[in-house]
Amino acid sequence: MNAIVADMVHDNQRKWNSFAHVLLMQQVVMVLANYPPPSSAMDTDLLYWHSCPRGLFTLQSAYDLQASTTRSHCYLEPLWKLIWQWKGPERIKAFLQVVAHDCLMTYANRARRHLTEAPYHHSCPLELESVLHAVQNYPLATNVWRVLVEPSDRRNFFGAELIS
Repeated sequence: MNAIVADMVHDNQRKWNSFAHVLLMQQVVMVLANYPPPSSAMDTDLLYWHSCPRGLFTLQSAYDLQASTTRSHCYLEPLWKLIWQWKGPERIKAFLQVVAHDCLMTYANRARRHLTEAPYHHSCPLELESVLHAVQNYPLATNVWRVLVEPSDRRNFFGAELIS
């Protein structure tokens, strides 16, 4: 259990050691199999700031990123007020805010942030796992909504966009 990545690599063969299959979940092993293992012959890792063409962090690029994010979320202000004026548990308000800003860690958002290769969940491999899919259209979520939403409102509910 105290193994490190170097223990899981045959460095001279540039292959993953079978020892990794014992310690890691099958899903993790399948994802790792798509990547070559690290090697001591490889270059060292470098930090890269995606918001600047040269990959270097500057205050100007951080300001530009913040300003563009603020401008792109201006249309959410009425929704933000509606969420925070709602009389309900704070944790649900916080969750609704995360959903409204499309910040839920779905596979699509992970892929956009380069944290995973595929934007699809293994149980729905043909449909992009967006926030809308995760909270409304995923089969388990749909079962919950069928109990909570009146039958006369289901057509409008399931046909709605995340932010309307």
